[in-house]
Amino acid sequence: MANVTLSTTNIDLNEGSSQQPSYTIALDPPPTQPVTVTLRTDGQSQINVDEQGFDTQHTVVFSDNSAKTVTVRVNDDGTAEGVHPGTITHTVTATEDEENYPLNTELTPVSLDITDNDP
Repeated sequence: MANVTLSTTNIDLNEGSSQQPSYTIALDPPPTQPVTVTLRTDGQSQINVDEQGFDTQHTVVFSDNSAKTVTVRVNDDGTAEGVHPGTITHTVTATEDEENYPLNTELTPVSLDITDNDP
């Protein structure tokens, strides 16, 4: 049934850093019809999917097993939080392949370990 292939499930980030690590996401098995997946952050970071611009949410359509590249950057919020977590979720929000990718299926998330730069 519904599965996702991620190049990583955990990313380390540092507030105040210019680093922008990335990961890839693909559906496995490849969908037989278009499947829309919404990627959302918990507000600790922003994502950019295939150079669409950074935001806290992006929607991508999969129609085969081609991977999408997701670039991540951390929000430097000015709040002292120490090392804290973040999450990027992947949810099926539209589907024409209901058998393999039922609507509202929560796929494997990516966890973020964020090191704060505030004292």
